[in-house]
Amino acid sequence: MSPTSQLTIHQARIEATKTLRAADIDSAALDARVLMAHVLDVSPTGLILRDPEPISEADLLRFRDLIEQRTTGVPAAYLIGKREFMSLQFSTVPGVLVPRPGTEPLVEWGLAWLKS
Repeated sequence: MSPTSQLTIHQARIEATKTLRAADIDSAALDARVLMAHVLDVSPTGLILRDPEPISEADLLRFRDLIEQRTTGVPAAYLIGKREFMSLQFSTVPGVLVPRPGTEPLVEWGLAWLKS
């Protein structure tokens, strides 16, 4: 691992993506972006703009802890406590089903059926 004093946000994300891929996480790059944006409290666009900046030791430790939890199979939505679904923000905690994009057509069908 790189020294923390010189590590950029981008480098930390690349390192995390490799760690997640090694743990067979299919969404490794996406999860690394989502978790980093959460740690830094920025939007996905804000994350891109901050990529070349050095990451603080505290943020790096927090990020690595989330990555470690993700490698054990904890969904990213549980780690950040929220998930967007059909343009709505839902709180997610262990025990709550994580909304998935593939469910959207079923919900849309159900809503259309209820209207008729």
